[in-house]
Amino acid sequence: MKNNLKYLMLVAITVGFHSCDKEDYSLAGADIGGNTLLSDTKISVFDTNEDLSMKFITADDLTVKAVEISKDGSKIADATITGKTATFSSSALGDFLFGDDLDKPTGTFNLDFLSTLSNGQTYKNNYTIKIAKAITIAKKQVSVKHLDTTSQKIVFKSFTHNATIDTKTIEWKKGKNGTYAIDSNPVFDGSKLTIELNEHDYATTYGLVAMDTLYYKVTLTSGTLSDSEETSVAIVAQ
Repeated sequence: MKNNLKYLMLVAITVGFHSCDKEDYSLAGADIGGNTLLSDTKISVFDTNEDLSMKFITADDLTVKAVEISKDGSKIADATITGKTATFSSSALGDFLFGDDLDKPTGTFNLDFLSTLSNGQTYKNNYTIKIAKAITIAKKQVSVKHLDTTSQKIVFKSFTHNATIDTKTIEWKKGKNGTYAIDSNPVFDGSKLTIELNEHDYATTYGLVAMDTLYYKVTLTSGTLSDSEETSVAIVAQ
């Protein structure tokens, strides 16, 4: 009866985590008294050597003694365990290269976690870690009217799990074949860059008139790594 109560409590706690968290956590080990929950399931292209966290739910008389992480059937890391939590380095994932030609920096890693309890029993969990861009366009503008005072915005957003962003460079150019130049006026507010298009006199600031196209590019760096995003806005007549 006592063991049954512990099992029911573990399942209830695990389901509680499941219902409150956005990730789809497995109940793989609940029937033997433990479960491993991966906390960090999304990182950026800059997070190539950062700690990724997991947490454990166990019956009162059990602890997790070891966790092996595998990718494509091969072990890549042992988690470093501290009480009810553990970490492993994202460097164990290998190069962030995806696609048929291994030329895309974003994608997913499918991992298997083999956890060993203090009573010697083991259980498995399967998780996916998503590798995302460090800079994305959250809001685009296809076109604006020349000298229009209506609020029209382009919004860029930066993201890393824990990696430091060293530089943020904002550039503009006139037309597809133009040359990019630094634009020092827009600035990031935390992880968000908002460019208010209605605040620009395109003829004065960029030498643009109706029928021209304005390009913006934002480039971030972290150490030797870089990531950029570009968008264009057609300038149309009033």
